[in-house]
Amino acid sequence: MTRALLSKRPAARRSPIFAASILVFLSSLVLTGCTTFGPPPPGPAYQADLRVEVTEADGETRPVEYVTEYYAYGLRRRQATIEGEDRIVIDRPDLQVTWVLAPGTKTFVEHRMRSEAAAHPAIPDPFGPRLRTRFAREVEESIDGIPATRFNVEGDGVAGRAWLAPDGVPLRFEGSLGAGTGALHVRIDYGEIQRTPQPRYLFGIPPNYAGYETRKRPAKEKEDREVEDAVQKLRDRRKSLPSPPIGW
Repeated sequence: MTRALLSKRPAARRSPIFAASILVFLSSLVLTGCTTFGPPPPGPAYQADLRVEVTEADGETRPVEYVTEYYAYGLRRRQATIEGEDRIVIDRPDLQVTWVLAPGTKTFVEHRMRSEAAAHPAIPDPFGPRLRTRFAREVEESIDGIPATRFNVEGDGVAGRAWLAPDGVPLRFEGSLGAGTGALHVRIDYGEIQRTPQPRYLFGIPPNYAGYETRKRPAKEKEDREVEDAVQKLRDRRKSLPSPPIGW
């Protein structure tokens, strides 16, 4: 009897205020969907030549630095020749580290990816994972005839605008990097973009670098343990299965 009475209860009517609040909530989702934490990730792997122009706080502009950037698997490598010395910066979000390589001496230094020591002032990277940024979509434009989306960029020590191709590959950044009186005006232009697969070794430490074995050992030991665990799980699962009848 109680169930019958409950089944005949009229459906609760939602008040106009409730409906309005739902509309406001959905609208906020649409609006916030235009803003992302960090840049939208590029779709393809790519290689690009960058032209970096830095203007000091006193208005003096540094000579344009040329940088080559490689991107794949969410990993990023930048290499440049600075004052006659080669420098390579590799960001590894999967390991939460940044490696700064010195090819001349075949050495490297490892930093926590978000530490200030990991930033290389001559190779600024507003599109990388080391900066906490917000990218807000503004308008569709074109850069040198290439379709692009312009974003407003804000975050820790960065403010400006960025242009990305439809597939997420960066095309340009113009704004400031740094805080207070140490802020620098930076313009970065991407050119000679090649959307091609990039070999994974580009994002690792070369075997002939000092300290390579020490850095590699923990990762290899972890990989070996994971393989052993997987094999053991397969063995345990096989033991738990019923044995087939004799003669099969």
